[in-house]
Amino acid sequence: MSPPKPNSYIFAAIVIKLASFYQIDPILGMAFGLVLFWASYGIMKNSLNIFLQAAPKGIDLERIKKEADALPDVKEMHHIHAWTLTSGKNIFSAHVLVDNIEKSNRIIKQINEILKGKYKFFFTTLQVEEEYVGEEPKRIDFLR
Repeated sequence: MSPPKPNSYIFAAIVIKLASFYQIDPILGMAFGLVLFWASYGIMKNSLNIFLQAAPKGIDLERIKKEADALPDVKEMHHIHAWTLTSGKNIFSAHVLVDNIEKSNRIIKQINEILKGKYKFFFTTLQVEEEYVGEEPKRIDFLR
């Protein structure tokens, strides 16, 4: 962050000298603060989204789920999470319910091709399951 330009100091000094308007100094200081806040708003918003682990902007989790569910041998994808680790580095994790656990390596590879190729996820974690274990995954699946 750089200090105010000397021009604002000169302007304030001239106004104070000619008009004895001493309030110009804090007024210009507040105006400069508002300009800084306006300029940094986008950075603060992105930082807050990263801190809160919000879903990355432009990522449609419903669409990803539909694409994964349409793959052969995939019953459904659930317990889906996507967040931003740092600027430009999105992370994805999910559970994948499959028909045949022996085909899990092929299924993981297909889903990763979609996630990394089409959606540009930096890192993915997929847990393959052959059956639900309890009702907990269904209760915390926010896409339902």
